[in-house]
Amino acid sequence: MARIKRTYGETVSMTTTAQHLAAPQGYHEIKHYASSSYRLGLAPSLEKVFVYTASGTTYTDYTDNARDGDSSTHVPLDGMTTSDILYMGFSDLPRGVYFDIGSNAQDEAATLDVEYWDGSAWADVSGDSDGTDSGGDTLKQDGLYSWTLPTDGEEYKVNSVSGLYWIRIKPSTSLSATVDIDEIIPACSDTNYGYFEGGVEYHYPYDTNRVGAIETDMAAGSATLNITWVRT
Repeated sequence: MARIKRTYGETVSMTTTAQHLAAPQGYHEIKHYASSSYRLGLAPSLEKVFVYTASGTTYTDYTDNARDGDSSTHVPLDGMTTSDILYMGFSDLPRGVYFDIGSNAQDEAATLDVEYWDGSAWADVSGDSDGTDSGGDTLKQDGLYSWTLPTDGEEYKVNSVSGLYWIRIKPSTSLSATVDIDEIIPACSDTNYGYFEGGVEYHYPYDTNRVGAIETDMAAGSATLNITWVRT
């Protein structure tokens, strides 16, 4: 039996609105408990994050910044133009991403153009819903940017990285001079989360190459979900 090297605990305040929590890097088992019945789904892993800057035709890797859960590091979208692109590569296509906005929120009237690779070209997602919008300004607040899961999405190569499903994002107009995204959390591919009984502790391993976050909610009411991540 593998010996435990470290545990890490955190809590989620569950309601009927889905909550999103990234799995900490290096952990591959999860224990969770709540006093009331709840639902929980495993979301795809965010494997790569690049910001393409058109003026210098450069790709900058911000994968660690997007996944480390540390507010002192972030994905900078400073002054992002309509020619610049945020690329996100996943183990499987999610139906959205949760953006944890840092201390510098976006403050220009703008929307996001979100695309996926359909096997032959970049195609717009459908059913967009921008939970980061406030007063017509995208990326103004923490929130889920969701879309209808494409049925024809295929793996693609971006900046020599292959074997991933890519989502790319471009703004409708140039963004604020300073825009910080502290964390990018994948949503589940659908909302058919598993059902978990209250008063029972669940403990299981997960594939870190395929799972990068959890999404959880309740049919009614509220409860605290106690989570312990385990590294062996």
